[in-house]
Amino acid sequence: MIVNIIMLISMLPILPIIYYLMINEAEPKKNIVLGVTLPADQLDNSTVLQIVARYKKELRIWTICLIPVLIIPFFIKSFAIGFSIQMLWILVVVMLSFYPFAKYNQQLLKIKKDRDWVVTYTNTVVVDMRAASEIQVRGLTIWYLLLSVISFAPIGYAIFKWKQDEYFKWNITLLVTMASITLLCFLMNFLLRRQKGEVISEDSLRNTTMTRIRRKAWNDCFLSIAVCNTVYVVITYFYLNNKMISTMNFMLATMLYSVVIVFISIYSEFKVRKLQRKFSIDQPMDVVVDDDSNWIFGMLYYNPRDKHTLIAKRVGIGTTYNLATKAGKVITGLVLIALLSIPLSCVWIFFEEFTPISLQVENQEVIATHLKEEYKIPLNEIIELEYLTSLPRTSKKVGTGMDNLYKGDFSVKGYGNCEVCLNPETEAFLVLHTKEETYIFSDETTEKTLEVYKELKEVVQ
Repeated sequence: MIVNIIMLISMLPILPIIYYLMINEAEPKKNIVLGVTLPADQLDNSTVLQIVARYKKELRIWTICLIPVLIIPFFIKSFAIGFSIQMLWILVVVMLSFYPFAKYNQQLLKIKKDRDWVVTYTNTVVVDMRAASEIQVRGLTIWYLLLSVISFAPIGYAIFKWKQDEYFKWNITLLVTMASITLLCFLMNFLLRRQKGEVISEDSLRNTTMTRIRRKAWNDCFLSIAVCNTVYVVITYFYLNNKMISTMNFMLATMLYSVVIVFISIYSEFKVRKLQRKFSIDQPMDVVVDDDSNWIFGMLYYNPRDKHTLIAKRVGIGTTYNLATKAGKVITGLVLIALLSIPLSCVWIFFEEFTPISLQVENQEVIATHLKEEYKIPLNEIIELEYLTSLPRTSKKVGTGMDNLYKGDFSVKGYGNCEVCLNPETEAFLVLHTKEETYIFSDETTEKTLEVYKELKEVVQ
């Protein structure tokens, strides 16, 4: 139940945010409506307005239908089924940001082609060299250097001070991954300052000013994200370091971190739009660039003539990448792998939940098996054996915690940190004490666990 509540709180805001961003694409933005560049005198065309209205209606229907789906896991006992619904819900939400938009983008493109609507520059890469060379805020490097040092410092300390158990590499990998996001912010900021400049006018001063507005906002955005990430790395360190921060507090910190990152990104983009509108309210665009042919479904940028990897998004906020570049192809591959990992993770969770635990004594060893041989303990290392008919209160540190499966590193009342592999729904548990660790095991059934206990009792003094 607690996991479902946390997932609901974490995932529910995603839908209104995407809805808000996508519904905003129905409004003209530099003569672009639904990803299609239109002549200024056709923005109020009745056919265009009808397509926009149908798009808005369909987007609302999708959003309303998706909200109740997140409630379904509360009525399903199986964690694997509930988790799969939540993960597949994410994929459908991704489709929400693509399918309706792509559908009406194509309809509007067809209208534009049939009626032969043209704008100033068509199928042309237009660059204002003065705006393109506008590189701002050169003093940020020292801030990123300082934040990077703070982010990576806990890793160096952990390598020398933490116990190098089976979770050591996983913990270090997590910290390195989190700390690397701070460096990634610097890299993204560096690349964004080398984007094409804004081109809305034949006046280079106007283009340069618009470029400065966007780059300054994103400089502030990535620096703020780097600060938040540095704080989160420190929190993660204290959580992994013998639970100096409780699991609940860490989860709350993770949720807050995610919300703040999303807020900073959205705020930065809309700040840019507001400032640009304010700057150009009395100075309409006199250069309209029509590069619709370079935008697949109005969302995916593919232009072999453009050597830039990162460019401003046409749809949504932030930046996107040029699929025609080598870096763009690599990023696309990584995105596809990430999306495919979602259904694969669902399959793995099903195996986790529905594969029974097996406990047996074989070749002078106690072997606890789940998906593989999880633990193998020589009998001569066991110094004490206990039999429990109920499981003491437990708290997961690292591992799996389902209704029918506890596996990994747990804190157990009365026993401290233990390695466990058991079914908490049974009524028989074995506590195995060795000089270095305490293990708590069970078989899938109470009867089989009792059999193993009797067998061990004859061997363990």
